[in-house]
Amino acid sequence: LIICCLSFPPLLTGAHILQAVTGCEVDENMEYSSSFFHLGIDGEDFMTLDINKLAWIPQKSQAVPVKHVWDQDKEGIKQVVNIFTTECPVWLRGSVKASNISYQKSVSLLQKSPSSQVSCHATGFHPDRAVLFWRREEEEIHEGVEHGEILQNNDGTFQMTVGLSVSVIPPKDWRKYDCVFQLYGVSEDIVTPLNKEAIRTNWEHSSNVVVPITASLLFVVIIAITAYIVYKRKKGKKQKETF
Repeated sequence: LIICCLSFPPLLTGAHILQAVTGCEVDENMEYSSSFFHLGIDGEDFMTLDINKLAWIPQKSQAVPVKHVWDQDKEGIKQVVNIFTTECPVWLRGSVKASNISYQKSVSLLQKSPSSQVSCHATGFHPDRAVLFWRREEEEIHEGVEHGEILQNNDGTFQMTVGLSVSVIPPKDWRKYDCVFQLYGVSEDIVTPLNKEAIRTNWEHSSNVVVPITASLLFVVIIAITAYIVYKRKKGKKQKETF
């Protein structure tokens, strides 16, 4: 859109390949922070726009005549600057908001065994500008904490994990700990308290399997004992009849 609004002097007549890298950045409050506009021709840097000075900066000698032409169009420069400083942040905020609605991010607590660390696992979030940490009584902690890398899921979202060693934490103090997930552009954090009832484990499920197996074995043993008693009684009865 911006390139189409620019007029090129006769110096650049003929067939050329135009390339543009443009965009804007916002701060943590989703307010405008900075922007950039880089124009290339035939695979080489050609011109950049200085947003603060409202002036074009040539990147090669052939761009100098073009700069003089574009600098005279003050109204055109203001329109370009307005796109970057006003409209671009609005588009970016809308994109971030839409991504947060589309992706179903979640945070859960995982533990492999009773003696292993408790992992706080966040997944399904986008973009990858996020932080995940443990805290005790509202204060972030680092001792006994192990941070994992941010990994990409198959659907383009991301996941990350941070572990907490709970072996030295008394059960009565668990309620003082929680896991906090913060996503860039989202004001509301996801806070997950350290709660044994909320932890998803492997060993918990395996213990549930032991119950029916044990019951089945006990049932087989009872049948075997009953059959043996019946057999002995019948055998004893036959011996009496013989005598």
